[in-house]
Amino acid sequence: MQRHPVRCWLWSGRTADVRVVPEVKKDLIGWRLGRVVTVVARGFTSAEHLRTLQTAGGHYIAGEKASPPPSAYNRGGCMGDGPGARRPSPLPAVHPVPAGRDRRLRAGSIWSTPAVHRKGGRPAREVPVMTASDRAALIAAYAAGPERLRAALAAVPEAAIPLRPGPDRWSAREIALHLCDAELATQFRMKRAVAEPGAPVPAWDEKRWTDALAEREDLGSALDAFTSLRAGMAALLHGLPEDAWVRTSVHESAGAVTLLQWLDRAVRHTENHAAQIDALAGAAGR
Repeated sequence: MQRHPVRCWLWSGRTADVRVVPEVKKDLIGWRLGRVVTVVARGFTSAEHLRTLQTAGGHYIAGEKASPPPSAYNRGGCMGDGPGARRPSPLPAVHPVPAGRDRRLRAGSIWSTPAVHRKGGRPAREVPVMTASDRAALIAAYAAGPERLRAALAAVPEAAIPLRPGPDRWSAREIALHLCDAELATQFRMKRAVAEPGAPVPAWDEKRWTDALAEREDLGSALDAFTSLRAGMAALLHGLPEDAWVRTSVHESAGAVTLLQWLDRAVRHTENHAAQIDALAGAAGR
C-alpha cells in the first residue's frame, strides 16, 4: 500500500494569512519533495510572497481579483446597490466598465512565454508583471545570493562539506561550485539579451563541468568570484532602461527568454541549491 506523508499546521484565528507562507515553506525543506505547487488567493500575490512560494523548487497558482463589484449587478434578478436591492442570483449582469478593467488585468498579469523552442526543451517560466520597485527587490534578492550560499555552507560541519549524500548526488561543496559556474553562463545570457537582443546562447553540461572541475577548484576563491560577479551585475541591472527587461536571448532548448526571466531564474536557482545544502546540514546534524 502506498503511503502519503501528511503535515498539519495550526495558527490562532488572528494570524495574518501572509505570515504563514514562510513558515510552511521552511518546514517543508527537509521533506525532499520533488515538486510543490501552492495554491493561494489574491491576498498572497505581492512580489515578496510569490518569491517565497518559489523557494526550494516550489511552484504556485495565484489568484487575481477579476470579479465585478456589487454595483456591477443589475436589478433583473441580481444584486443592486439601491433601496430595492435583491438577494444575489447566480447570473450576474455584465457591466462594461469593470469587465473591461478585468480583461486588462488578466492580460497584464503574466509575461507571455515565447512559444519558439526546440522539441523536448523546457520553455522559460512565466514571470508576473513587475513594477520598478518589484524589480529592485528581485535585484536585491539576486545580489544577496552569495550571502545566502555562504550561510548555508556555514551550517554544514566542515568534515561533511565534501561528502556526497548518495550515488549521483552532489556534496555541499559541489553544489556551491556549481552555482559559481552557473553564474558565468547566467551573466552571459543576461548581457547578451541586453546588448544583442534575439541572439542565441548555448546550453552547458553542468554535470560534466562538476565532474571535470570541482575537485580542482578552490571553494573560497570561487565564492569570492561569485560575490564579485553578482555585485557587478546587480549594479548594471539597476541602471537599465525599462525596455531592456523584455529583451531576449534565445536558448537552444528553452527558446527566447527575457532578461527578467533570466534574473528570476537565477534567484530561484540559487535558493533551490541553497535549500539543498540546508537539507545536507540538517542530515549531518542528526
